[in-house]
Amino acid sequence: MIDLHVHTTASDGEYMPSKIVKMAKENNVTTVAITDHDTIEGIEEAIEAGTKLEIEIIPGIELNAKVPKGKMHIVGYFIDINNKEFLKKMAELKKDREDRNQQFIEEFNKKGIAITLEQVKKYVIGNVVGKPHFARALYDNGYIKDIEEAYSNYFNLEPFNEIKRKGITPREAIQIIKNAGGIAVIAHPVTLKLDDEELKNKIQELKEYGLDGIECYNNIHTKEDIKKLKEIAQENNLLITAGSDFHGPITTPNIKIGRGKDDNIISDIPDMLEKIKKYAKKDRWEPIFHHVLEIVC
Repeated sequence: MIDLHVHTTASDGEYMPSKIVKMAKENNVTTVAITDHDTIEGIEEAIEAGTKLEIEIIPGIELNAKVPKGKMHIVGYFIDINNKEFLKKMAELKKDREDRNQQFIEEFNKKGIAITLEQVKKYVIGNVVGKPHFARALYDNGYIKDIEEAYSNYFNLEPFNEIKRKGITPREAIQIIKNAGGIAVIAHPVTLKLDDEELKNKIQELKEYGLDGIECYNNIHTKEDIKKLKEIAQENNLLITAGSDFHGPITTPNIKIGRGKDDNIISDIPDMLEKIKKYAKKDRWEPIFHHVLEIVC
């Protein structure tokens, strides 16, 4: 089994990269893509653990792209994690996220919720502070009854839902990935909240920017979603990928690495990974992979 969309504590996941690899081994998953939000800091640890446990680790990233409706995330696979321009862009995205987080703190304080960014950072093991960390701070300080309330009572409502990062466009997200030697795939397209015709048009637009594939299998996709997305991918000659979007039991309850929810990311395409590797020109990124191994070993 494979899982091409997994998060670690380097961003908003709940387990260290090495623990993720161990869990993958226990679930009989042979290949995992580490796709943390706006950071690659968990990849070296994952590769080191993967080498010991004979689990293949694909260096990845998940980038948030600005869209007028819904949410668009672009995942990248086979990233050159030493690419200087890529690292510079990651630093810019980190600063953008930090500015947004400070705005969250100010709005919470206006509502009489006395939490600080320092308190929120206590829940961060990596370097990316996200909404799940705010949610845990709110919960532990008695401001919400469960994690979901952080979203239903705050983040999904004004003024919090109007606080946006400057962000990057879909074209920029795809080019950041491509310029670092990776392939770009749109994650969980259903979050775009588009009807069938709008979705087809959007995918065609993204393909013009350099999109390489569609994550057809994801834990939030129904059988009908998967069927529709596979058809769109085939019509546009795009790769088909599968990922659980695993974060951990708090953020993604009932989701398992390599299986998703009720086994809904187990692909019926047996050669999916081989097709992706062939497309990505494995010889191009293999030296990068071995360079990382030299660093962490």
